[in-house]
Amino acid sequence: MKSDQQTARPINLTLWIMGFLLVWGGYLAIGALRAGGNHASARGLIVFACTLGFLVLWWAALSARKRRLEKDAEGP
Repeated sequence: MKSDQQTARPINLTLWIMGFLLVWGGYLAIGALRAGGNHASARGLIVFACTLGFLVLWWAALSARKRRLEKDAEGP
């Protein structure tokens, strides 16, 4: 069995990556806002919404995988 420290490391790394992706998506959204043109605010919202959507789907997939692995570990 793995120690608590070994199992916590990948989760922490994943959370850091997700946080950086959220910041990066915000940066891109601000860039879309500042670019000007028609519907600049809508473009910024779309960019940030796509970033959030990706992160939510990724989180849901990781959660489903974790539940499936825990269920398989319990046995029949």
